Amino acid sequence: MPVARFASAFRQSQGDVFGGWQANNLRKRKRGADIIEESSVDQDEISTDEAASGEDSELKVPTISRKASAAGLRQQHYSVLTSLLHRCILEKDYARAGRAWGMLLRTEVNGHPPDIRAHDRWGIGAQILLNGPISPAVTDAAQSSIQGDSMPRHATPAILEGLTKAKDYYERLILQFPYQKTTPDATSSLTFYPVMFGIWIHSIQHRYRTAIQEAALNQKNGNVEESSNEANSDNESSASGVAKYQSDPVVAIRETTVHEANEIAERLTELLTSPPYSDHAGLWKIKGMLLLWVSHLLDYGTMSVNPHASSGHDNGRQAEYPVINAQERRAAVSKAQEALSRALALGETLDTRTREEAVL
Repeated sequence: MPVARFASAFRQSQGDVFGGWQANNLRKRKRGADIIEESSVDQDEISTDEAASGEDSELKVPTISRKASAAGLRQQHYSVLTSLLHRCILEKDYARAGRAWGMLLRTEVNGHPPDIRAHDRWGIGAQILLNGPISPAVTDAAQSSIQGDSMPRHATPAILEGLTKAKDYYERLILQFPYQKTTPDATSSLTFYPVMFGIWIHSIQHRYRTAIQEAALNQKNGNVEESSNEANSDNESSASGVAKYQSDPVVAIRETTVHEANEIAERLTELLTSPPYSDHAGLWKIKGMLLLWVSHLLDYGTMSVNPHASSGHDNGRQAEYPVINAQERRAAVSKAQEALSRALALGETLDTRTREEAVL
């Protein structure tokens, strides 16, 4: 009896345990099913989101590729224009080179215009202006000058127009790219000023040489008329000789050139009063060389005058009198010496001839 009671109790306990385990297992299965069901819902939502994002990405991909393609085409266009520009310059086709240069300046790469200071591209613009096509008015003036033989063939107004355009070009670059203390080594007005002054001086020298050659040509054409009246002019007084010399066109040309050169010297003086230009050796050298040239222009040479013509005693001799604006010449030489000495102190080099002329 106790054994049977124990057996029934054991079976009951086993049943309770099995029943509890089974119930627990059912609960776990149900819970697992719920988790699986929730995960499937989440997976569906994720797949739906991915599909949506996939649709968006499929829509955006062509847009991005179009932007990249546009940037690539723009870069390719820029490269083609650059190659065309250099080809035209090598072939001296400056008209087409000017058009290519203008298109390059208006082309934007990655939303930014090209920086003409990079790789010294700024010199290309000046080269095109110096050698480029000229305006019709200047062309007509040049043709009339050449046909009339009033001007040497190499001294056409086209050269002067190119020099003027190049000077104005550098003036704009000076205003567009001023010197910045934060970037002292960048290409700025400190780079453009010496080039601009050099072109300015060259234009004045070209006008001076052109006018001198024109005066010589006119004098050559008038030699016959002057020789016919030479016998009647032997008794000219010394004062009239001086007046005739002062009315010489060469003297007037030199005076005009001195005035224009002094304008450049004044501009340099104003610029060299403030840093960083006051420490620029090249600008001091330009000023010194310019003033030395002015001192040469102020030496008008010599004048042949009969000193006894006014007294009526003509002995047939002609005296040579120097015609020099001595005061202005001494001032120009003194300023040239000061400027060249400053250039030497800043590390600039001078040739032997310049040192001798400036007595350095």
